[in-house]
Amino acid sequence: MKIFPPEDVFSRKQWLSIIGADLAASLLWASHFIFEYNAIIKSGLELYFLAICYFGCVLGGIFALKIIPKLNYYFAFLFFLALDLLFLILLITMENPIIVIISLFATGFFGSSFTGLIFIQFSYALPDPKFNGRANCGGYFVINLLIVFMIIINSNFPLVNIIFLVIIFTTIIIFTLIGKSDVNLHPQSSLRVSKYLFDKKNLSEIFMAFFWGFFLTIPFYSIFLIFEGENLQEFFNTFVLIMFITFVISVFIAGQIYDILGRKVGMLLGLGIQALSFLLIVILKGEYYLDYIFPIVLGIGTTFYLTSIPLIIVEITQKKFIRDKMSLAYIFMGLGMIFAVGIAELLKNEFLKDYSYLTVYLLFMFVIAAIFISQIKETLPSKQELEWQGEMQYLFLIFKSGVTIYNQDLTKLGNKTEYHKDSEILLGGALVAVSSIFNEILRDKDKKIIKVIKQENFTIHIEEGKHVIMALIALHEIKKIRKKMQEFLDDFEDFFEDALVKGIAEKQLFMPTTKIVQKHFFNYW
Repeated sequence: MKIFPPEDVFSRKQWLSIIGADLAASLLWASHFIFEYNAIIKSGLELYFLAICYFGCVLGGIFALKIIPKLNYYFAFLFFLALDLLFLILLITMENPIIVIISLFATGFFGSSFTGLIFIQFSYALPDPKFNGRANCGGYFVINLLIVFMIIINSNFPLVNIIFLVIIFTTIIIFTLIGKSDVNLHPQSSLRVSKYLFDKKNLSEIFMAFFWGFFLTIPFYSIFLIFEGENLQEFFNTFVLIMFITFVISVFIAGQIYDILGRKVGMLLGLGIQALSFLLIVILKGEYYLDYIFPIVLGIGTTFYLTSIPLIIVEITQKKFIRDKMSLAYIFMGLGMIFAVGIAELLKNEFLKDYSYLTVYLLFMFVIAAIFISQIKETLPSKQELEWQGEMQYLFLIFKSGVTIYNQDLTKLGNKTEYHKDSEILLGGALVAVSSIFNEILRDKDKKIIKVIKQENFTIHIEEGKHVIMALIALHEIKKIRKKMQEFLDDFEDFFEDALVKGIAEKQLFMPTTKIVQKHFFNYW
């Protein structure tokens, strides 16, 4: 099994665009893990003021759904990222409680405003589910590594973080604008939010986003409560440093598990490890566990849980709705974070009397989350779907008049297809089957075309275009092949439109079809 996708998947400019989105995500991630908590500690505010930031996430998501679609993508992405950066700088430099409160709200609001835009750009890096788990975790590796650097800087030279953030922002601008010319970002359509919310099929997705926010917040919030009154700043810096170093290391293992066992398995595993980390607080009582072991175990669980959720959302969402689906997810994520703060404040006296109360409460929430997450559709395809290129055997293109204008042995054209010992027998039987199908179509042109015909050793996928009928013989019925056939037909009929309209059936004329076949059936995505 290959660990990484082919090196030549993206051009240099496309890589720059993807890295730009990844760097933007690192600013967003750092705000929730470092700067907001540090601002609370430094200004002496009560911890529940974090809810103001999370309320900003909810309003920012609503703003993104209503206003962002009316703006130019690149303008909106860079403008709201710049505003978010401005208020992150205020969180680092200001100690005035009023300014900190305003900045907390603003970072939540503007961060939520451009979240959907990040994922339009970043989803470009996830073209093949075979490698998507590892590609996604590769992005998080960069994010977490940058945050480790920010934590180290913040512990010793807080103001240097401003310079570092400005450098990151400048890099994002340069990379995004250079990459813009070579990245065909998928046009976005507005999601019908009311229809989405009232569809019961989406309930598990909504709760997944809600628990995304809840389990992003409650572990940190709980630790703050446990260590309240001690040297909180020093402890916090050490705690998040250990945790993010754990993120950097464990994210590679998470990517492998997503692509071998499944995204949902990885998410549930993460929930289980998070639950274990809190259960061990009661079993392994002592400062050593809380100071060193707890952030490591929690970090592993958090890695698996938090990195799998955006991957699943991207994969279950049509590309044209990525912007709005991620904005909507961030709204429910914000609600989950507010709920975590509210519950922690209501029950904190009970939690601090006996840590077992906290553990029981969290275990209950883990079970509830697991129930909803188990209803989520697994986005890792079956092995046959993942290896779809090796399933293809032969391709035919036939005029609706019955004349064959192109045929190709795919086992010889592509190095990813597999030639079987019985291929000649298979193809002979397939030719007879295809011939009888087209004779039947010609006899009764009003008859609806059968989309798939299964034989003992092969399956014939059939698609109808405006002028031609396409048949692709494969070993099994594969959804990915069906999708590729539809894309191929659109491209083929557009390229040969003049000849097809005139009904020219000279095979020599259609020789360039081989390049279109290579493009749609043998490129990486």
